[in-house]
Amino acid sequence: MRKEILTISEFASLRGITAETLRHYDRIGLLKPAFTDSSTGYRYYSILQYEQLSTILELRQMGMSLSEIRSFFEDRNPHSALELLTERKLVLQAEIQKLRQLETAVSSKISHLEDILSRKASDPPRLVTLPERKALVWKTPLDSDVDIGYGFADLEEHLNEVAPIFAANRYGLLMPASVLKTGEKRSSLLLFTDEPAHLSGAEAVEVRRIPGGLYASALLYQPETDDLSEVKRLSRSYQSQGYRTEGEIIFISQIDLSVTGCRDQVLYEVQLPLVPCI
Repeated sequence: MRKEILTISEFASLRGITAETLRHYDRIGLLKPAFTDSSTGYRYYSILQYEQLSTILELRQMGMSLSEIRSFFEDRNPHSALELLTERKLVLQAEIQKLRQLETAVSSKISHLEDILSRKASDPPRLVTLPERKALVWKTPLDSDVDIGYGFADLEEHLNEVAPIFAANRYGLLMPASVLKTGEKRSSLLLFTDEPAHLSGAEAVEVRRIPGGLYASALLYQPETDDLSEVKRLSRSYQSQGYRTEGEIIFISQIDLSVTGCRDQVLYEVQLPLVPCI
């Protein structure tokens, strides 16, 4: 006949857990030993306690906390079990929805990196027709990297998305095309978004619709916002083809410091708005 009383190690091995786990359950009052040897302090369990241990572990698999399980054991009955499972189902449905959103976000990031890694800064510029886009724009003038850091914090505060920034091409700079003539350095930090933004009380942030239309697109390892030589050269090239630059120039961070520790690998795309010369 098999024995009823088991050592803590023997009892733990029935479900592949550690003896320390059982000690913790004892300390928090979740699963007490059948008795404790007063002279040695050793804990002993009854095989009849297996059901309680098994129930604890199954409820843990469902994502319940130890305090929730202890509350359930304090008044365990079929009605409370039904209530428990109903509440857990709602929690799981919300978690599944969040995981689906995360999967979509991760798939989008993979597609973006695969696309941008297939391109090179040495690739020739190309004409692209882009749709109207919506962006959050930080209205504070950018004078240093410190300003940009605070701008990131301000803009991201208004996002309600899952993992929106890492390995994404959401950030950029917005600059009036007039700077190509005046040389005046003026730019605004922008963050592209498809989600409705909550801007209540946000004095430094506004929603801007970036016009759709024809753009010249080129990749740069440096945005060169100081002298804009590459952008000026790009503008002159398309001017000779019958286009003029009009609107706001966009610098999009295609590979940023979230995915590389090397600044030399940071890659930007300049989007130069063009209209045919009449």
